Amino acid sequence: MMDLDYPPELYHVFVAAKGISEFHFRAFLLPLVQHFIDAGRLTLRRCPNRGQLSNLLDTVRGCDTSGFDLFCKIDDDDIYSRLYLRTVNAFFDTLPPGSSCVYKHLPWVLRRVDAVPHPCRSSLRCCGPTQVWPQHVMAQMWRGETDADFRREVNLRFGIDSADVSFSEDRFILGLMGERGVRDIGPFARRYATTPLVTVQFSNRSVMRGGLVDPKWRRSLCDSTGVGDEPVEDVVSVLRSSGDVETILLRGKQSLSLKTHAVGEVLENAETGLTIRWQYGLSEEFSLTNNGMYELQKNMR
Repeated sequence: MMDLDYPPELYHVFVAAKGISEFHFRAFLLPLVQHFIDAGRLTLRRCPNRGQLSNLLDTVRGCDTSGFDLFCKIDDDDIYSRLYLRTVNAFFDTLPPGSSCVYKHLPWVLRRVDAVPHPCRSSLRCCGPTQVWPQHVMAQMWRGETDADFRREVNLRFGIDSADVSFSEDRFILGLMGERGVRDIGPFARRYATTPLVTVQFSNRSVMRGGLVDPKWRRSLCDSTGVGDEPVEDVVSVLRSSGDVETILLRGKQSLSLKTHAVGEVLENAETGLTIRWQYGLSEEFSLTNNGMYELQKNMR
């Protein structure tokens, strides 16, 4: 998205990094894109993983977006043409004010065939990666994060009597977009762009689709509304006395070691440290270091 065939001063990329510890975020991710941040073209922040509507809103949470006319939902693993924004903006020049758009029948997907990623022809009805909406829809999305009755009202348009949008934010957003008209960009894109506008990725698991989320933890997300102040999922890196670095998944008062698969209880999760009591009876106390790593201080039974 940083190398699109579109004037860089006319668009800004907002990213919320999920499923990565603060240490790995600083050590591996930030150095790759710091020059874009310094140039004012990219906003990148690490956030806990929550329901999908809140995950999406985390990209712009606390940012002034009043100067933008359109918002494009970019899925983390899908492949977008360099002509994507140029095509979208050219299409919106033909639409009435307040309109939104999706690509209703994406012609290409990337699947894995005999362990090899392979582009396949398709007529996929998958509007999420291509949703584009104006300011008034964005305002309604913020309302939906905190107003359960409003979420239920929008879901009822699809015959669903529930306020749950934990893994169905695309449908919720589509319901908001429909109030002033949703247009299909597909026919226009096939005439305008010389390359496939979007190729949906089915060859790997995705954080956005929940494939990289532990099934038990995903179920607990689905049991909640997945928005607002619901329990969140976060990842920390801990340094043990042996020098090993271990990744631990945190959700509320629960913890899960991704190395040993041990389950534990979070006794304390403060700004300066973390204490976990594991299922086998050992309690460990970690302190937060300046590089975002949690270093083991002591263990006790």
